[in-house]
Amino acid sequence: MIRERKKKSIDILKKISTMSFFSKRFGFSKKAQKGSTSSTSQTSEAILKLKDSEEILTKKQEFLESKVQQVKENMKSFLEDN
Repeated sequence: MIRERKKKSIDILKKISTMSFFSKRFGFSKKAQKGSTSSTSQTSEAILKLKDSEEILTKKQEFLESKVQQVKENMKSFLEDN
């Protein structure tokens, strides 16, 4: 019975050390595991910021494309007049 407990204890310690190794290797920390809700909210905030940035960049692209079109039309009219 005592041997079984020691063996189970050793197995548990091996699992913990293996888990610790992988969490250190892949950048998982106890703080990150405990604060998963805050990391989730940070991820949500980052996604929202990216969506806002995408919207702004899309508007800028549309504006610049319209400006390019205007310049092309002005060039055509200038060339036709000359």
